[in-house]
Order: sequence, then C-alpha cells, then structure tokens
Amino acid sequence: MALSDPDAQIRQSAAQSVGLHRDTPATQRLIEMLKDDSLAVRREAANALGRIGRGEAVAGLLEAVGTLSQGDASSSDRFLEHAYIFALINIGDVPATRRGLSADSFAAQRAALLALDQMSD
Repeated sequence: MALSDPDAQIRQSAAQSVGLHRDTPATQRLIEMLKDDSLAVRREAANALGRIGRGEAVAGLLEAVGTLSQGDASSSDRFLEHAYIFALINIGDVPATRRGLSADSFAAQRAALLALDQMSD
C-alpha cells in the first residue's frame, strides 16, 4: 500500500524498503514507479529494481532512461540516469539489455551500451 501512497516521501521509503528486502512481488509496481512525478521516487524505484535483480525490469528501465532526452525536469538529472544504468548493471540480464542497443531513443541505446560494458558477461 505504501508504494501507492499519495505522499512522495512515503513512496520513496517504501521503494527503499522493498528493495532492501528484495521483495520480488513488488517488481511490477516498482516498474510503474519509474514514471512517478517525483524524481526521488523514480531513483529509489530504480535502485530497488537493481537490488531485486529481475530481468523483467530491464525493458521498463530502458524505457525510463529513454524519456530522459525528452526535455522534462528529469532530462538533466544525472543521478536519475545513473540509477537507471546501475540498476541495469545489477540485474545483469545481458540479452534483455542488449535489446536496448536498437531502441529508438539515443539515451536508451547509450544506457544499454554503458551497462553492457560493465557486465561481466
């Protein structure tokens, strides 16, 4: 319930909590939170997804990083971009991340390339 709370600080804390506990059932909700109005909530959702490590989150992370080039308030948030890329690295799903190389967004392509470069495979 806290992941959907109207208060952004509560959503952020909830995302941190489910990430620390690697709460796999929260994965889909965390993917949805990558579109949250609060940049802090988006960053914490990405961090949680990276900790949980489910490959199903890769497409959502690539989509989210692709929106960074669309000129909203998040477009210059390097911390947010780093959180998305670091989550991709932590998940470590090479085939899913490789699909990002052919994304429509240059930002998603760049994120996929950076993440793949840091993966051991």
